[in-house]
Amino acid sequence: MGEVEKRPYHHIVQQLVGLIEENSFFLEVFQKAIQKAQPYKVASIKNIQTLEDYLNVSGAYLSGAYLSGAYLSGADLIGANLSDAYLRGAYLSSANLIGADLSGANLIGADLSGANLSNANLRGANLSGANLSNANLSNAEVNAAIFRDDQGISEELKQNLIARGAKFVESPGEEPNTTSI
Repeated sequence: MGEVEKRPYHHIVQQLVGLIEENSFFLEVFQKAIQKAQPYKVASIKNIQTLEDYLNVSGAYLSGAYLSGAYLSGADLIGANLSDAYLRGAYLSSANLIGADLSGANLIGADLSGANLSNANLRGANLSGANLSNANLSNAEVNAAIFRDDQGISEELKQNLIARGAKFVESPGEEPNTTSI
């Protein structure tokens, strides 16, 4: 599937980003929306001045956030708390998730291609159908993480993840495989 097919409205988002950054009224509305979200623990992000800042939210507290289909490609989420977040179908390609807490997160169908997940906590996360092509999973905590029909996982990486406690489900209804083949 090509880039345009995955994000058919990408050009509209690009125009919107430009409009918001060029117009102080829209930027103020955007900043107020973020501030209103903080009491609900949807996001605790401070000092956002531009949409570029919005994608650089290392250390953000987003535990339990509903981010289904969110466009976070290239986002800097180093050390962010995304535990129990709903990220089904989210676009996290090339995102920097070093040391992020994604424990219990729903990452079904998420695009994590090229993402840096080194030292991330993926304990109990569901990554079924995720695109993990060229993703860095070195030293990631994967105990009880569920994988099924994922793109970009070589047999060698699969065996490494299983050895670290990951569960692979080969077909619907099948119990996760936690032993080497």
